[in-house]
Amino acid sequence: MPMVLSTTFLVGSFMATSVSAAELPSWDFSKDAGGWASGGVWNYDGAPTISYDEKIGDGSIKLDVDFHKKIKESWSEVKLHNSASDSSPLVLDGCDMLTFDFYFNPNNMTNGPFKAKIYMKSDANVEVVNVCPDINVLAASPVEGTNLKKVKVSVPFQAVTANVVYFDFSVVSSYTNYKGEIYVDNIALGKRG
Repeated sequence: MPMVLSTTFLVGSFMATSVSAAELPSWDFSKDAGGWASGGVWNYDGAPTISYDEKIGDGSIKLDVDFHKKIKESWSEVKLHNSASDSSPLVLDGCDMLTFDFYFNPNNMTNGPFKAKIYMKSDANVEVVNVCPDINVLAASPVEGTNLKKVKVSVPFQAVTANVVYFDFSVVSSYTNYKGEIYVDNIALGKRG
């Protein structure tokens, strides 16, 4: 019988008060932004608009970005912050990957890749995740009825067992001139294998 934790945290668009140790948090954005909001920027000109969108996927986070002024820069970052983890830790037990759906319009760029940065700190104020792999936009498939393409992104990292109280997810431009809307959906923490 799995051990049951009494910690409360936000999962998707509802509160979970009793979660088995095998379950890890996920956000499908089917009803709202699930505690995700702007987390600021780094080396970015202006202020991106971040909002909830109910039309893409079954709901998603929409980022209206303009990276074209930073086309000569290897790093320009727009951050999403999970505010639910600020007040109630995300309990991770052996978590070693994050997956998400990334939507973009290929007509809004002519060069450069995107990266996804995942950053987490524990309740002991220790950095437990800090990774930033490329997003393989060449593997993206067209989304019917739109100009968008979608790619499922898997971000592996060293296994974490900790109470996470700070969680940022960023879209990073690396010599990218993208200007327009990006959508992020189905963020999920999990275990490989």
